[in-house]
Amino acid sequence: MSAPHSDVLVIAEVAGPPEGWWATVAASARAAAEAGVNAVRVDPPRSLLAAPVEAWIELRKAVLRSDVDFLVTVSSAEDVSVFRRVGVGGLATSVSNEVGEAFWEALGAAHLPVFLLCDGDSGGEAQGPLETLGRYDVGVTLVFGQAERPAAPECLGLGRLQEATVGSRIACGFADRSGTGWPILAACVLGADVLEVPFGLSSYLPGPSGALDPEGLRRAVQGARYLAWARAHR
Repeated sequence: MSAPHSDVLVIAEVAGPPEGWWATVAASARAAAEAGVNAVRVDPPRSLLAAPVEAWIELRKAVLRSDVDFLVTVSSAEDVSVFRRVGVGGLATSVSNEVGEAFWEALGAAHLPVFLLCDGDSGGEAQGPLETLGRYDVGVTLVFGQAERPAAPECLGLGRLQEATVGSRIACGFADRSGTGWPILAACVLGADVLEVPFGLSSYLPGPSGALDPEGLRRAVQGARYLAWARAHR
């Protein structure tokens, strides 16, 4: 049975070993696309941020050929400038980063979708960044979750998602750090607009901690889309 269409955005967090990082990310994007995700997100090692912009543009093209969007985690105004030139589909960052006002201004001025990772936080740390980003015409998603991996059931962050109060221009998301793929189903029922799960090509290859394999990701995405569709038609 094919899953019905829904508007929920599903992101696969992908990674790779230092040697072969570029090829692994491109291959992961292809496999994640086959599992039904909308986008992949990378948190590149700092050593790779100095790579030529052309190398990042080629990776973006490889990801887009898989028919998924390419999101990148940033932590400085310089990162924002680089990936704006690359043409990524969105920028992610942690609200707990020790960054100054200039960073949030640069993030808003990039005019790209912003994903604020609220690991272990109720969203209180996001208030300052949200005020700055609110001065720009950008879509913002608060992504609740837990930094610890694998996260215990009582620490997943589903309660923070349920209690979150956001404005009309801010979406709510959930990042599953359990290593199971199950919590995104609960998050979907609770109203999350964006769902993220870590993904790896196999359990034998390096990837994000707690990564699902291709079959696990496919099943999680199928379940989430089914529930999102049911939620929209209750």
